[in-house]
Amino acid sequence: MLISMPNNRFTAFGIHLLISAAIFAAILGLFYFVWFPGAFLKVGGVEGLTLMAGVDLVLGPLLTLIVFNRAKKSLKMDLAVIAAFQVACLAIGLWVVEKQRPLAQIVVNDTVHVFTKEDLKLRDISLEKIHSMPGDYPKPIFVDLPIDQTARKVTLATSFLNGAMETREHLYLPLSDAPEAFFSDFKQHNANEDSSERCYQVSLASEHYRGKACLSIDEGVTHLI
Repeated sequence: MLISMPNNRFTAFGIHLLISAAIFAAILGLFYFVWFPGAFLKVGGVEGLTLMAGVDLVLGPLLTLIVFNRAKKSLKMDLAVIAAFQVACLAIGLWVVEKQRPLAQIVVNDTVHVFTKEDLKLRDISLEKIHSMPGDYPKPIFVDLPIDQTARKVTLATSFLNGAMETREHLYLPLSDAPEAFFSDFKQHNANEDSSERCYQVSLASEHYRGKACLSIDEGVTHLI
């Protein structure tokens, strides 16, 4: 069945924009529920989402608005080229953003270091080690430092000899396995005045964000403060 062409460029623009909006809704779901869940959308996903919005909601429909002319014999070919170009740009954008998705949240003392797939590669941290950890991505992990304060200070003071503590993958353990004493120096934060839910206030450090966050023993970072 042949699909009739819109009457004018503005109708074509509107149709293209609606189709693009549906695609963008699917991308938004991928970002929020899989690649950048919860608070991590603000930690690093906003930049990627902005890139996707520019390609999907602006570039494609705008090109249709510019080239659409029912009198053109090459109109169908022009629209096909625009569609192919938009799909290619989206595929490249998703490939780039996928490398920036957070895979690990490493807790050292009272700071959570958020590492993307690219961060892990640059720091020579084994992806297999991260994938083996329980829980959803980004995997909540803690660095198993000595509980004794003196021994911990010695370990931290000599950390420059073997690299930053957050990169010591041989000390990685699931955050849910951390002993109660590990959290003894953490400041508790009431997530909601009307709720009994509590978490620990920590500093959060990533390539795109630095600030305070709420840390749950089971889930890791739940929200920003």
